[in-house]
Amino acid sequence: MDMTLRKVVIIVASLTLLVCGSASGQDATEREVNVSAAADEFEELGGYGQPQWAERSRASATTKFYVLSPYEFYVGVISESDFPRHGKSNHDLTREIEVGLPRRFEVGIENDLGISGSDAEEMRTSVTARYAFGAWEKIPLNPAISAAYSFGTGKRIAGDRLDLQSGHDRRAEPDSYELRLLLGQEFVPRVQWASNLFFQQDLGGPRERNVGFTQDVFYVAVPDRIQVGVGMRRHQHHPERPPRQRAP
Repeated sequence: MDMTLRKVVIIVASLTLLVCGSASGQDATEREVNVSAAADEFEELGGYGQPQWAERSRASATTKFYVLSPYEFYVGVISESDFPRHGKSNHDLTREIEVGLPRRFEVGIENDLGISGSDAEEMRTSVTARYAFGAWEKIPLNPAISAAYSFGTGKRIAGDRLDLQSGHDRRAEPDSYELRLLLGQEFVPRVQWASNLFFQQDLGGPRERNVGFTQDVFYVAVPDRIQVGVGMRRHQHHPERPPRQRAP
């Protein structure tokens, strides 16, 4: 069992395109929330009554939460970097497109590019699905679940499971799947909290497994423009144990 606590520098650049309003397929409860909830002076409620900060459905590069409004698109470019004391820095560049669907569903696609020094490699492409259990603030912490399947398309040269001591982990990136429980809440005006519990399992190669959680606390300094905060990621990395050899 390998327990690691890693520091990351996160740069998030995102563009949200609002295409359409609430879908006609929403249930009566969600329509009531959307109509009757009083909007904050700088917030326009989403299709499920979620505030504007929750419309992005992402707190940081490592933490997601809730879902987009029906037929709303999110297009993002996210960079997660490691800067070891010795050796080259490593960068995981993720490009993603997500779209909200009726009944609190969301689907998306992600593409990961690893960069280390002069080396660059397209590592994986993932398809994702997400579901929220209720309209915003109908259930404490606004729980949602997500599932993702990743297709290994290249070699691993960046990311959470990179062996920084050896510089590069040049093994082929295997197919894998990931399950997450997503939580998010605003306990104090303009101060938001989000957390993920995740389980990730490789389906090929050494069949490594990752279990852990992330959480972020951030403050909205300028509505819909500037927010500052802190984040934490902690996980356990479980490499597959080699099979026992029977004595002759």
